[in-house]
Formats: sequence, structure tokens, C-alpha cells
Amino acid sequence: DILRDNFGQEQDQEEPVYTAGEDHHCSEYVHQRACNDHISCDPTDGVGVASLQIDVEETEQLVGLAGTQSDTIDRPLISDEFSDLFFQPESDEEESGSTQLLSEKENVSSRLYEGSALSVCASNVLIMKYKLKHNLTQDALGDLLSLLCIHCPSPNECPPSVYKFRKHFGQLKYPINSHHFCSSCLWSIDDLSQVQSCPNPYCSKDVMFRKKAVSSFIEVPIEPQLKTFFERRGFFELIRERVDLRKGHGGILSDVYDGVVYQRLMSKGFLTDQHNISFIFNTDGIPVYKSSGYAFWPIFFLINELPYKLRIAREYRILAGLWHGSIKPDMTLFLKPVAVSLRTLFETGVEVSPPGCEPFVCRVALLCGTCDLPARAAVLNFVQFNGFSGCALCLQEGCTTPCGRGSTHTYPYQEADPSGPIRTHQEVCELAQAAIEKGIPVSGVKGPSWLATVPSFDTIDGTSVDYMHCVLLGVARLLLRLWLNSCHHKELWYIGTQQAAIDTRLCGIRPPREIQRLPRSTQTTLKFWKAHELRAWLLHYSPIVLFGILPDVYYQHYLLLVEAVFLLLKDEVSHDDLSQSTHLLQHFCFMMSSMYGDRYMTANVHSLLHLPDVVRKLGPLWAHSCFPFEAANGELLTFFHGSQGIEKQVVDHISTLHKLPKLAEASLSAGSPEKDFYHHMTPQGTQARKNQTKVNEHHTLLGNPRFPNLTPTEKYLFSLAGVETLSHASEISSYNEILISKGNRTVCTTRETMRDDSCLAYSDSSGRCFGLLQNIFAVKNSGKLQCFLLVKTLSAAALNICTDSITHAKLNHIQAFYPPRAEDLCLISARQVQEKCFMIDVAKDLGYVFVSRFPNVSEVE
Repeated sequence: DILRDNFGQEQDQEEPVYTAGEDHHCSEYVHQRACNDHISCDPTDGVGVASLQIDVEETEQLVGLAGTQSDTIDRPLISDEFSDLFFQPESDEEESGSTQLLSEKENVSSRLYEGSALSVCASNVLIMKYKLKHNLTQDALGDLLSLLCIHCPSPNECPPSVYKFRKHFGQLKYPINSHHFCSSCLWSIDDLSQVQSCPNPYCSKDVMFRKKAVSSFIEVPIEPQLKTFFERRGFFELIRERVDLRKGHGGILSDVYDGVVYQRLMSKGFLTDQHNISFIFNTDGIPVYKSSGYAFWPIFFLINELPYKLRIAREYRILAGLWHGSIKPDMTLFLKPVAVSLRTLFETGVEVSPPGCEPFVCRVALLCGTCDLPARAAVLNFVQFNGFSGCALCLQEGCTTPCGRGSTHTYPYQEADPSGPIRTHQEVCELAQAAIEKGIPVSGVKGPSWLATVPSFDTIDGTSVDYMHCVLLGVARLLLRLWLNSCHHKELWYIGTQQAAIDTRLCGIRPPREIQRLPRSTQTTLKFWKAHELRAWLLHYSPIVLFGILPDVYYQHYLLLVEAVFLLLKDEVSHDDLSQSTHLLQHFCFMMSSMYGDRYMTANVHSLLHLPDVVRKLGPLWAHSCFPFEAANGELLTFFHGSQGIEKQVVDHISTLHKLPKLAEASLSAGSPEKDFYHHMTPQGTQARKNQTKVNEHHTLLGNPRFPNLTPTEKYLFSLAGVETLSHASEISSYNEILISKGNRTVCTTRETMRDDSCLAYSDSSGRCFGLLQNIFAVKNSGKLQCFLLVKTLSAAALNICTDSITHAKLNHIQAFYPPRAEDLCLISARQVQEKCFMIDVAKDLGYVFVSRFPNVSEVE
């Protein structure tokens, strides 16, 4: 009823604005206590704690600690757990400088102590960066500050306490809006101070004196966050650099820009303006404590116009809302303020001021969203995936299938129209209206969604099928359990008796550093496998590990899924790739029922049929997956300490992440040790290695050089390359590691460890070749440095592990080779290297080794 009354209407009434660290309940409680204790307190003051007007210096004198350098007295009546980082000054003099990151009283260029090369501001920035990276608690931060004071000569300007340290960052926080609602019926309460009972006439429960009668969620305005980003030097340049990419690549899908949905906004002229940007959103539940049902539901936005690596970085991630508590969110309540904000950003925009540019208005379009199945149904106001017509992209109803003693909802393969009839945005809006009138779901639609009021958002074309949940945590994990669970021991596909052989092969694989986790046993750790491990299993490990173990009919059926997903994850997906993946996935789903039974035609299996169409609309699967959002959810749990006011601590932490780079830019000199250390403390940042030799813009040699005596074979190979090894004009040195920067930074090494970083693909006169790196040579001739790689070549074998005659699947990213021989050596230029691969040498009984390629450079870890 609330959504029906407000659907599509402007919101005239402004929500009350609170600042991070404040609590409306706390304000009323402090006011009541102040009146009981005969303390003058103004009930209309913004924050109850701040309205007590207790002077800090006077309090310090009362306890006899004023003016001492060992002062550890924190701000009176403010809990350290409640406000982990920040202190908002309340005096008029301090508030007058609120537009700056630091107080006007502080001189940014003042030294930490006499003769110090480090300024006070730079020192505090580095300490804050250290705290954020290592997630220091309040006590740990206090101990660190005390330790630094001891190490610096007296007198010094080191902050002696956490309170003094927080004063330097008093303005580093965003305003937040707290939205209250009845905990019993989830009815919105606009003004908590004006009501004593729930406004819902069917509830009317007391909300003034009942404990936990009122709950709330937080809205973090998007506009201040965008302004902060644009004020950062280089941000707008990154947006403008990608204007040409927005025009598409002539039928090649290489990012979200090439999708139909993005190009539709381009044709309307909205995204052709270099000042405008677009968002992708996600929301999901995050359990906060293991001992309770308390959870977070954040709403995150990513800016599509940024390069992918920066797009997913936490410094550019927007938090628009945070639902907190043991109650799952009511999306008709939770999404309302965010939808209103998105509508305003699309229609009127926000004025931003990039450095060196004239201020302009930036408008924002909501392009798409990606969620798991339960969250997607809640956001769109659809029935859940296990209900009739539970698919968000098509109108197939599904059916109830017997399962053991009960039943489950499945989606049988419809041969006439496997992925249809397709829903449309207009149709969903009409069904939502019909659902309101009838009071029951109509074709899976329970009612309108607030996202339907956002002008730029298409609720169907803008809805992604996340391959992390659908393919990896869904279908790939399902098949593993079917093959290995002993309850299926009578089935033809059961291979649990050979699990030891599977683990021997799996744990013998030495992946390169691009795959973060080493392979783990299926016998003891399968239930703990993360999505990253399942991705490596699906694309790289399983075709080799299962070769000759899984019965061939099931093995060939499984390879259809492997190739289809690989094609949709490529850096550049062509129309031929879309057609081939559609054919493969349709045949996979068609055979799934007859091979494993109707019981396993789940919603995830059915969603596979929509993957090619989603890629056509939104770009490759990696461009709109949940992987970066799941990483953000994990990081969110490290943004607070204790159990009091943790939602405010999260917003404070994010405020600092966003605004600290600008402060660092003003206080840290480029090329200085403190600037290098700051970059090292940034996630994905690396401190420059001391021993490195740059050959050209794409190749850098790492480590100390060696000056070996060349073997006769090496001398012969150098002579073939035109390098005279006996001439004194040529100086030859060797290295163990080389950094290759072509589209992505990767390291190849000759060292043998638990990882294998030696396999690479290179170009030759015969085409693409593969080999194992044996040595790295740097040749300096007449002042010019050249880099050569000694490679042990791999000879291709005539083995094709994929032999499906119906789809003609090829599985080109995995190739079989004969084991390398010591005498098969060649010398190539570093410029010939095309990409890094990795060799899988575990099926020794077969007499082959296998080389697997990565689908893209964007998702490497």
C-alpha cells in the first residue's frame, strides 16, 4: 500500500539528516537523563551527546592531566567503540572550516619535530593509512601513537592520544540519513519525535517506551561521494579517456560499453556526454556475528566508466545504503530513498568541480544490477526462484518435481523455446499493477519495484545473471556433489570410489600466481571451496583431472559447460562466440534431464540458457559479476570494532577511504619515500623493488643480475639471434624474473616453487607456440639493452579431449602436448611473448602434459 501510494511520485518532504556517530535514540535518552540530573540541555539540539556543552580542557584539568604529553583522556561521553575514527568539532570556530579536510589552525607544512623531513600532516596521513590497511583497534592505534611519540625526539608534534589524532580528521565524513520504521510491521516512521505508537492502524504498537520497538536503516547520499571522487586529481581524466570506448567495437563485446543496454543510452545522447556516467548496483546479506542473526545489507554502486581495475577498487566504490539488524530488509522500504536519489541524479545531476576544470553538472544513469537469486527477487519484487514463474527474465512457470520424501521446483527444458517467452520492462510494470489490484502475484510479479521509477533503468534488460552464483556456486558445485556424494553410489555418474585419484591429480597441480588459492582436496575441504576455487576448477583443473575418470558420456556433456562459460568470459566476445555458447548451453540443459534426472533441472541450470543474451545486453560475464561486490562485502566486516554503533563506524571508515587520497595528494610529495610507502599501503599497490632493470615500457627485469658462462648451446642460439657473444661490445647478464606489462602486469620466473610461473605463449614464424621459461638474458650492446628468453619448447600432440559430435565443441583453451625434452630449446625476444599460461602435468599415465589459457586479464587475481 505504501509503495502503491508513492509509486512514481516525487518526494517533497526531506528526510532528517544525521551525522556519522550520532543516534536519535541516544539524543532523547541523554536529554531525559540531563533533565533528571538538573543539567541544562536543549532538546532541539542536533545530538544529545554534543548538547551537554562540556568543555574538554576543563574536564582534563578536573582530572589533573591537562597539558601533559602522556594525556590519553578521550572525548567525554563519546564511546570509542561507537565512533572508532572520527570526532566532529562542535565549536563555531572549528565548524567554519568544514569545507577543508584539516582545521585552518593546522599548518600543513609544519614539521613533525625540528629537523624532521616529515610534516605533521604527512605523518598523520600515513598513520591513518596504516590503520586502515591493518584494521587496527582503538587500543592498538593508541599504542602505536605512544610508540611513535617515544621514538621521536622531544618536543614533537606527534599526537599523544587517539583523541588528538582524530581531531586531525574531524571533517572526513559524509552526512547520513537515518530512516526509522516499526520493528513489528516494518511501517515507515517519518518523524520519530512526533509519534508515540506505530502509524500503521493495524499495528499501533507503542514505539516510545518499548525496547527495540523501532529499527532503522542508513542512507548515505550519493552526491557527496561523487563530489569527492571528482575533486580527486586524475579522476575526471580517467572518465574522459574512455569516451571513445563507449562507442562500441563493431560487434565485439569487450566491456559493458559494448552491450545493447549501454549503446541504447548512447543513442539517446545521454552517455555521449563525457560529463555523464552510469552505475551498476548490488545488494546482498552479510552475517555480522556467528552467534546471532544480525546482518548487514549494503547497497553498492560501481562506476562503469572507470577502467575495470579501478572500477572495483574500494576507493571508488559507492555505498548508498546500509540495512542493519536481525530483520531481512523490506525492499519497498529500503530502496525508496535510493531510487529517489537516482531519479534526481538522472534528471538534474550534481555539480562537481574537478581540479583544473570548470565546474559542471554530472548526471548519472542506473545501467544494470547484479545479485544472487534471493536478493534479485526481493529487489524486483518477484516471487522467489523456487516459486512458479520465479525466473526474472522469462515467463516459464516451472513445475513441482518429486524429490525424496518431498518435492522441489524445477524448470524442464522447453525445446520449442528454451529461454522464452522473454519478459519486457513494460510488461512487468503492467503485471505489477495487476498484482496490486488482485492482491496476489501475477506471472511471478508481486508488485512494483522502486527501481522501476528510475528513468534510465530497464528492470529486465538491466538485470544480470551472475555467473559466480549461477555457474560456479550453482551448477559446478551441484555436479561435484552428484559425482562424489556416496548417496548416489548406484548411479552411473558416481566416481566417489576414485576420489583419491582425483585428489592426487588435483593437489599435484602447480598454478601460477594469477590463481590465488592452491588446489585443495575434494575429500576433506570440498564444502569449504570458495567461488574463486570453483572457477579455477571449472575452467582449468576439471577437464584434466576428470579425464579418464568420469564416464565419457558425462565427461563430454560437462565439457559443453566448460567451453560455453569460457567463451562468455573472454576479453573480447564475438557474435560467433555468442552463437556457439548458445548452442552449447542449450544442448547441455537439454541433456541434463535425461542424464541426471528431472530433479536437477534447477533454477540455476535454467538460468544458463539466459547467459548468452545477458552478455549481448551487458557485455562479457566478468563485466557484471558479483565477484567485486562479494569482496566488498567481506571488507565491510573489517570496518568496525565492538558491537556498538557499528553501522556508523562502517560509514566513517568508507568516508576516510574516499577522502584520504586527496589529503595524501596535498601532503605527500611525488617520488618521496613517504609517497612510495603510501602507495604500498594501498590494496593492490606494490612497493617498488629495489633491484629492477627496465628494458622498455612492456618489460622489466627483476632481481640482481648474474654474469654466467654461456653453454655451447646458448652461444649457438645467440648466434642464430644475431648476437655476437664473444665480442667485448656485448655484455650479457641473466635474471630469474621478468615483469611483462601487456594489458595486465604479470611475472614470469624460472624459479621452481609450489607455483609454476614459467609457462608462456609466444609468436613464431609458424604461428602461436608454447614453452617453459628456462632463463632470462639481458644483452647490452652499444648502450642499448635487449631482452631474450631461453624457452623449452612444447610439441603439440594430436589429442583432443573434447569429442562431442553434435555441437562440435573444441575446448581450444586447453591443449595437449608431449612432455618437454631438455634438448628442445629456443631463444626468443621478450617482444614475442603474447600471454602467460600454465602447464598441468598430473596425468602422467597418459603420457601428455596440458596447457591452459586464461579467458581474460580483468579477473586475474
